[in-house]
Amino acid sequence: MKQKSKLTTRLILTFFIAFAVVVILLFVLPPTSIGYYLGIFPAEARVNDLSPGSETQVELTIYNNDTVPHNFTFNTYNPQPEERRASRSAFPQSGEISFSPEELELAPGSEGTIVVNIALPPGEEYAGKDYEIWLGTTTQSAALVTLRLYSRLLVSTSGGEES
Repeated sequence: MKQKSKLTTRLILTFFIAFAVVVILLFVLPPTSIGYYLGIFPAEARVNDLSPGSETQVELTIYNNDTVPHNFTFNTYNPQPEERRASRSAFPQSGEISFSPEELELAPGSEGTIVVNIALPPGEEYAGKDYEIWLGTTTQSAALVTLRLYSRLLVSTSGGEES
C-alpha cells in the first residue's frame, strides 16, 4: 500500500513539474525568443490635413521572422462601425488606396517596405472629416496556416479642396 502511495505522489509531482515548464515556455518567454513571427509596422499610420482631391503616401514595413519564405499580398478593409474608433467614419468609397508593390515575397528572417498611395475624392463633403480604413496583409506560403495582419490608417482632412 505504501508503494502505491509513493507512486501516486511521484506521478502528481511529475505532472506539476511538466505543467510548470509548459507555463514558463508559453507565458514567460517572449515570442521573439522562439523566433517565429510575422509583423507589420506601423500598426497605426496617420495622415493629417489631407485636402479633398489630393494624394499622399505612407510606408509600411513587413517582417518575416519565420523559418519559411512568405508571399504577402495587400488589400483594404473598411471596418464595421463598432470596429472603428468612435470619432472616425468609413473611408469614402470613391477614395482610392493602392499598394506598391502589390505583392512582396520575403525570405526567412527578412523585411520589406511597401508604399501605400492614398487619394481622396474632390468635394467639400470630404473636408474636415476623420476617416479610418484598415490596410491588410495576407500571407501565402507552403505552411498550412494563412495569416492576415492589419494596420489602421487614420486620415484627417483639411478644410478645402486642393487647387
